[in-house]
Amino acid sequence: LVAEIKTKSDLFWKAVEGNVLDMLKSYPTDLKKDVLIDKLKTHNITIEEAMTLKTILGCELEQSREPEMKLPYVMAMTVIDRRIFDLKGTNGK
Repeated sequence: LVAEIKTKSDLFWKAVEGNVLDMLKSYPTDLKKDVLIDKLKTHNITIEEAMTLKTILGCELEQSREPEMKLPYVMAMTVIDRRIFDLKGTNGK
């Protein structure tokens, strides 16, 4: 049962990584953010880059006047937190 729940959870977060992160891209407005989102999606992001992206998205969330965009920002920041956790485990920190 635990393995089944983990599998379903992993599938959910993979979908979030693919679709929700793309919603937050802003090319050509913020190329740096877009590059960091691409790195996050390909699991090719450092802890420092992930923290920078989280700061950028957090600021955008605070400034957002569109209620329908709040959930994608929160979900994206959760993906970032999961990635940071994984990176810290990999690096032994």
